[in-house]
Amino acid sequence: MPSTQVFYEKATASLNLAESKTDKKIQDVIATPFGLTIVEIQGTINLPQVKPKNLNETEETLFIKSSIPKLVSPQSDDSKYDHIQTEDEIRNAVRFGKLELDADGQNATLFISTSQRLVGKVETLDPPLGVLRINKNRQESELNPIPSEIVDVITKKVVFRFRPLPIM
Repeated sequence: MPSTQVFYEKATASLNLAESKTDKKIQDVIATPFGLTIVEIQGTINLPQVKPKNLNETEETLFIKSSIPKLVSPQSDDSKYDHIQTEDEIRNAVRFGKLELDADGQNATLFISTSQRLVGKVETLDPPLGVLRINKNRQESELNPIPSEIVDVITKKVVFRFRPLPIM
């Protein structure tokens, strides 16, 4: 059965940083140092796949450049460890809403544009999820596999189970 090494230094740093924060409840939910979190929505949010042309000034502010971690890395010719040093991809992201947490970090509200809001709860993932960066070409040879890397551990998710409410 094929196997590979898994590096977990970034995930360990992420967990240690979260524990050292004074406001741990919010740190676990909002983001880790790598900006990963899970938001579970019942239904679909229809967002454009590419940035449309001829946007007005207000619409233009909804699109931002966002750094997205490469979770699958190309094979490197220099060293089997070079794939860990890959830069994140820069893509257009759509700001479709604003996520707010209450003071105790247990309830969340997601405002979508200026017309709707979703009310949800923060839940603990049991077991937690690890985000694994896998090299596309997993094997250099059977005796010398290319390592993978756990880049983050996600312990909480925000769940929105109900229909959006109108903002009045």
